[in-house]
Parts: sequence; structure tokens; C-alpha cells
Amino acid sequence: MAEAIGGYDFEFIEDIPEDLTCTLCHYALKNPVQIEDCGHTFCEDCFHLTKDHASANSLEFCCPLDRQVVDIGRVFKNKADERKVLNLKVKCRYFKDECEWIGELKNALEHVSKCSKKKTIIDKTSEVELKQLLNRMKELESKLQANEENVKINVTKLAEKDRQIENLKVQVENQSKEIVNLRNCQTTMIKPNIGDNSNFTSLGTAFQWKFNPVSVRASSSYLWSPPFYNVINSHCFHLGVYFVDNNYKIILYRYRGKYDDDNLFIKTPQSFDFRIHVFGKRGKQKEFNFSHHDGDYSIPNFMERNNGICENINNGEIASLTVDGYIHLHCFFK
Repeated sequence: MAEAIGGYDFEFIEDIPEDLTCTLCHYALKNPVQIEDCGHTFCEDCFHLTKDHASANSLEFCCPLDRQVVDIGRVFKNKADERKVLNLKVKCRYFKDECEWIGELKNALEHVSKCSKKKTIIDKTSEVELKQLLNRMKELESKLQANEENVKINVTKLAEKDRQIENLKVQVENQSKEIVNLRNCQTTMIKPNIGDNSNFTSLGTAFQWKFNPVSVRASSSYLWSPPFYNVINSHCFHLGVYFVDNNYKIILYRYRGKYDDDNLFIKTPQSFDFRIHVFGKRGKQKEFNFSHHDGDYSIPNFMERNNGICENINNGEIASLTVDGYIHLHCFFK
């Protein structure tokens, strides 16, 4: 009979609900077992057939549906679904022989054993059900082979995911080191390093600087950053900050640098675009954009700081912007 390979093979009065159908044999669940981790349910015989196949081929036993590794200790009998299946109404197995009995599945087998229309298995069912059994076995074998291929594919994907995770860990570690370096040094020029030509980089490389707002407020003078360059052999800039009118003034200046000659006037670029990010306790909090597109102008060599462009940080914002007592600025060309 069909029960030997999995679920119940009866003629049900209504369509079997999908959640009460075994996805392996496609019959109503018989003695259902459920995998606790993923929640999928199968006939007990179908489940063990799949497990035994994996064991015989030295494969890791995975759920046939989602390929998650199965912990046998976390597989249990699904009594709730079993009751639902046994309460479904079915016809007598010999309804084609004009038996009109209809009742709940839990009573069907008892009725079949006493049914007046019952004939011997050899008379009618043996050969047909044997063919059905062989067909079902072939289908299951085909599915198991397909599952083995899926396992190999998933193993390859997992290995690639592991490599990606390791790369991300390295990136996070490097970023953490940069943050530590920034916190331990009040004025740090990460890139470019104006003392080493090989470290000058193209547009987009940030100059990183931080200042103590309490010290600036208590002082009546400017606090200046180290000079920095946008590209090698190019214009030199630096940042200044001072406190006035309850605001911290962040100022960008053109500065006489190592690549300017000894002429009376030094040239300022005809146009430039700077972007400054202000970092606080929750990451980037503000953004300033400095632009100059007014044509060429010059700075006398005795006026190193001239034509500065400034933006404000209100004193009330300091609580959210201060990290370890400092305000962190990242300045770079657009």
C-alpha cells in the first residue's frame, strides 16, 4: 500500500491543505515530524529515507527544502498536524467497488479491514501499487541527486561568504586604527604629508584635523591647523578657528607654501571647491562647502593669511559635536 513510502493514499472528500501535505511524497502527512530550527514538516518515513541516503553517501544531512543543516536532536513529532490529518474525511479505499462509506481518516483503516467490498490485494491492487511504488522511488532518487548538487553549490557560496566576511573584518580593523590615531593626536595630517612628495594624492583625499572648543573659546587668538595641499606641487591651504559672537568661526585660507616662489605676490587658484565634514558623537553632523570662482587674485608675500572664507558652528551645537573633548574636521577637495 502507499503508506509504506510515506503519506496516506486515500481519496479525500476535500482538497488536502498544503501545510498538511508532505513535500517529498506529495501525500497527506503520516506520522509527521518537524525540524525545530526551520519549521519544515515531513512524513516520518520520507524524513528517515532522506537522512539514511545522506548517511550512506557520507553527506551532511540537510533539510530537503532550505538546505539548512539538521540537528537530529531538534527534530520532534508534530502531534498537532497529525491530529488535523486524522480528522480529514475520506472515502473507503474500495469506493470504486461501490463502497459508499465516508468517515474520518483515523477510522478508515479499521473500516477497510472489515469492508464487504474488499478484495484480495492480488486480485486488483498488487501490480498497480507496485508500479506506483517504483515510480515514487525513482522520483525520490531524482530529488535526492538534485539535492546533492545543491549542497555542493551552497558549500561554494558559503566559502565565498566567509572570504567576504574576513575582508570586512580587515576593513573594520583598519578603520578602527585610523580612529584611534585621530583621537590620540590633536593635529594629524593623515594625507597628504607635505614633507614627503610621494604621499601627495589626487582630489578627494581628506586632511584630518581636530581642535578643542574650550581652549579656543578661552583664547582671544586663532588656532591654526598645519598647512596642507590639494595635489602635489600645488596650492597650499590651512584652517583657522576662533570664537566670536557666540560662534566658532571655521576659516579656510590660502597660504604661502613650499611650491610658491619668492615673488612679491603668490597666486591663488582661479576656482576651487572644498568640502568640510564636522564629526560628532554620532558620526557626521555638519557639512561646510567652500567655493571660490571669482577669477584669479594674488596675495602679497607679507600677508600670508588673506581672503579667508568662513563658516560658523554655534556654541549650542558643541555638546553634540564634541568627541573626547575635540571637534573633528575632515577637509578635502570636491
